[in-house]
Amino acid sequence: MLYTQPPDKYRLVLRVVLIFCLIISTFIGWWILRHGFILTPDSYHYLSAAKSFKEANIFLNPDGSSYTHWPPLFPFILSLVNSSEQAMIIIYVAIKIGIGLLVYFLTHRFLNNYFTKIIYLLTVLLSVHLLLITVFLWSEFIFLALLLLHVYATLLISKSKAYYYLLILSGFLLCLQRNAGVFWIVSTTLWFLTEGNTPLKKRLISSVFYFISSSAGLACWYIYNLMIRNDHTTFERRQFFADIFLNIKLIISDLGHTFFPLHASALLVGILILGCLMFYWYRYFRYDRAFNLIMLGIVVYTAGFITLSGLTAEAMERFFAVILPLFLLLPFKVIEHLLMRFPTRVTVVRIGLVIWLLYPIARMGKNALYWNDVSHGAVSDK
Repeated sequence: MLYTQPPDKYRLVLRVVLIFCLIISTFIGWWILRHGFILTPDSYHYLSAAKSFKEANIFLNPDGSSYTHWPPLFPFILSLVNSSEQAMIIIYVAIKIGIGLLVYFLTHRFLNNYFTKIIYLLTVLLSVHLLLITVFLWSEFIFLALLLLHVYATLLISKSKAYYYLLILSGFLLCLQRNAGVFWIVSTTLWFLTEGNTPLKKRLISSVFYFISSSAGLACWYIYNLMIRNDHTTFERRQFFADIFLNIKLIISDLGHTFFPLHASALLVGILILGCLMFYWYRYFRYDRAFNLIMLGIVVYTAGFITLSGLTAEAMERFFAVILPLFLLLPFKVIEHLLMRFPTRVTVVRIGLVIWLLYPIARMGKNALYWNDVSHGAVSDK
């Protein structure tokens, strides 16, 4: 048996772990951000666009050119708070609480064993990836919150029509926050189309309506830039497919490094992890609709951004950060399946998970110290 105590006690423990993680991660984030957000070239574009929009209702880059490389939602949010770092820190704390609650929901939706739920919560909320997109002034943190909200609404859409409206709203904002939002919209559209219990005509109509409604804002943004402002710089700067094999290598290596501190063999570890996940999906989970939603979303999202050129290992960690909470559900689901198949090995697996957990937490702590120095100005990040 995997449970030796009443479920109510486990629920209380899980809530305590959630609150503990939120307090610790918020404190670490505040400790770094007390010196201010860490700024990169992207950050200066966001700040410039926010300032120009507030002053003249137009989005401009620092050099005065049109801000067209990214969608407008993030600089619009910055403009509402006058680009105040203190206000943004408060917003980020509120968003982190929301992310914690959504991750808590996902643990109950996907995982059954309370020990694996606790390890999953600790892994996600105390991860280096979540801290990464918290301390840099980037759009990924809000994007992650919207993505988790979108998945939440998708999984509950059959319970109430209110979740359908939440699905459309979150998808609309997801695309306006980052271009990559459209990749998840595509994957969810495909997921709706594969729902076998609904007549095909109804599936087609609802899926097309969902896709158009969710992506309409992003489409209007680029139509406005291309046809009204006659600005083609967004697409002139982009190159596609030139570095696709290098990008695949980078993302698999980053995946391997996420689980084990082996730089030299990270690529091999990543391949093994992906191979195991594919095997278990095909063998045990291919008819699990919720599992397929996450699997399909990650595949389409990854396929979308590996087509870009000029990406680095650091950029891959940034891209991976926004899907990590969802991706980690897959290996933890596999671990639970192994615990069910081999109940005599439960203690060994639990000890192994606790030992392994020391690595992602230590990695987060190491980077927190470094980013604190960067934020304080002791280390140059430019």
